[in-house]
Formats: sequence, C-alpha cells, structure tokens
Amino acid sequence: MLLALGAVPALFSTRSPASTDSRTHWMVEEYTVPGARAPLGPVVVLRPRHPRAKRLPMVVSLHGRGETAKPPRAGAFGWPHDYGLLSWLEATHSAPVDVQMLSGLGDAHMLTKANARWAAHGPPDLCFVCPYYTDVEVHRPDDARPLMAFLAEQVLPWARAALPVIGTPAATSIDGVSLGGYLAIRTACAYPKLFRAMGGLQPAMNRADVPAWRRRMDRAWSQQPNLALRLLTSDADFFQEGIEALHKALVTDGHKHRYQRVHGPHDYLFNRTFGALALIDFHEEIFGK
Repeated sequence: MLLALGAVPALFSTRSPASTDSRTHWMVEEYTVPGARAPLGPVVVLRPRHPRAKRLPMVVSLHGRGETAKPPRAGAFGWPHDYGLLSWLEATHSAPVDVQMLSGLGDAHMLTKANARWAAHGPPDLCFVCPYYTDVEVHRPDDARPLMAFLAEQVLPWARAALPVIGTPAATSIDGVSLGGYLAIRTACAYPKLFRAMGGLQPAMNRADVPAWRRRMDRAWSQQPNLALRLLTSDADFFQEGIEALHKALVTDGHKHRYQRVHGPHDYLFNRTFGALALIDFHEEIFGK
C-alpha cells in the first residue's frame, strides 16, 4: 500500500470526545490526521484532564496485529480499551494500585516501583497518541516503509501542531505491542533524530532477522547516540527467541538498552495487565515523570 505524503496543515479535525464524564481523570479524544489516505487517519489520544505541566511529553503507542483487522476507529482504541491503558491510567490516581491488576503476570516489582513514584510525584503526566495503522508483513521489510513514513511525516507533525505536547524529539517516544512493537522500532531506527526513546512489548521479531536489526540500530545510534531502547518479552511469548537473540547481539555490540523477560503469554490478557503498566512505566522513567 502506497501513501501520498505531503505537507501537514496546522488545522485538524476532531471527531468527538470519547470520554465526556468530567469525573474522570483522563480525557479520551478522537481525531483524524488531515491528508491521511483512508483507512489511515484515526487517532485516539489519552491525556490527563488536569496535567501538572502545560505541555506534555508524547508517547506514540501502536496497537498489535489484531487491531489491524478491525474497522479503523475500533483499531485505534486498541491501547485505550482493548489493552486496558485507560483503566491503568485512571487507577494511578488512587495509588497504590492493587497488585491484583497484574493477575499474576509480569513483574510485580515494577508495580511496587511505579506505586512509589505515583505516591511521591503524582500520576503520569504524559500524552499517549494511539494511531490506527494497517497490517504489514514482517518478513517483507519494505512493506513497513509507507507506514513508517505515515507515522514520522504525518502523525508526528500533526500531533505537535494539534495537541498540548512538547514539540521536540527530546520529549517524543514511540512504542508498541507485537506487530506494533516491530513497527515502532523500525520507525525510530529509520527516523532516529525524531525520538528520545523506542520500545517494543513482545515485538514481532524473528531470530533470522537479527542481522538486519543490528544494521538498523547501528545506523540509528550513529545518528542519535542517546536514543533509548526497551525490549520486553515473556516466557510464553512466541517471539521470545528472536527478541532474546537481538538482546544478546546488542550486548555483544556494546549497545546499552533495557531488556526484560517476565512471566506471561502473548495475548490480550498480558496486554491488559502487565503490558499497559510496562508502557506507562518505561516512558515515565524516560521523561522523568
């Protein structure tokens, strides 16, 4: 699928607020990126109703392959609803969050650490930008290029013009789960000067592709040495072997990064429990929030 890329106007269209209840701590808004060729364009944004700062760091958060098969609007709600991100963000306002939200998955130590941070400094002060994207084939690397361009050349400029975010690379990160993790890291490697951090939660990586990943990351870090990387897998993740192989290769190459292997499957339950927490935790630490 080829996308027509061009200048992004400062004007933007809002579909409608998805959460109008003033009692909620987080606003959920639906937008359309102007100029994006259908079915691309729908974006769901989560931001605190009463932020501590006037402008916030931005976390571009990409859904997994399951959402690419849904209608675009439904797919854009992958992180907020299907993966429980909104529930976790609301829960941070009543910290400490109960460990039962993890359902025994992941790493409870991360929640302990996060609870201490929320108690001391308040809930997350971040803006999560969740765009819909279409399916790509990870075994055909060129398939991802149009979507990488859409994210870097259309979504980012639009978000910086339309949303109360800090419009600098130092305050911008990109992350995703499964196929979204693959696409997030590919995008950051192709456009390293646009991001402070890149992450993948159980990213769709295969052992055979490790040499290509090493080349991409070498190029990215040569242009942006401070670009942070987080790789997270689990003991029942069917991409575990590829992710671990890349981790070991990066250690051999001397590239500092964060790697974690926890307990859990590769499914929606993992996303709704530990996955959403891990997304919040990594980017709070990156941006000192």
